[in-house]
Amino acid sequence: MRLTDVADIRYQQPSEIPTIYSYLKLLFAMDSENALYGTTGTPAKFYTHWKNEHPIPEDTIREVIGRRIDENTYKQILADFKPALSVDNYPQKLNRGIKPQDKTILGMLSTDSILGFIKKYVFFDADDEKVARHQQSRAVNKVLDRINEFEESPTGRRRKGGLVWHSSLEKKAQALDALARIVF
Repeated sequence: MRLTDVADIRYQQPSEIPTIYSYLKLLFAMDSENALYGTTGTPAKFYTHWKNEHPIPEDTIREVIGRRIDENTYKQILADFKPALSVDNYPQKLNRGIKPQDKTILGMLSTDSILGFIKKYVFFDADDEKVARHQQSRAVNKVLDRINEFEESPTGRRRKGGLVWHSSLEKKAQALDALARIVF
């Protein structure tokens, strides 16, 4: 997929219609083999794949994509997409293989996931809107898990220590900012 060809990225350019994107937090670029995300204003080269720390079981994904959409609803979806489409020419595909966008939509965009993600990992730094990448959210989640771990020592029970190793100073600062906002 050439992200420079994706309309949502192209339309954010100053010469196009960037104000239409001012209220959006996350943008997704998907085709049959790719599912990438970025924030409003993110250059195409920085769009990335989301990797779930706890992947959704394939049986669950198959069950969801195998559900039949109500016939009237499906007709309306086709009519909204393109009035000339008909159910006869575009039947529902209930037994298809799992695609990357299925994993992204179910893993990142389920109600619980997206609301938690926005609450924890979308924040502002001066006028810049920032969204954590999967590596940052994974690090924060591991720190939060570690905070609740205890070990016995000669002086009694204590919290386990730890170290967050990160190669990029800016990204580490964003992860620590997200962690501080969650903990405090």
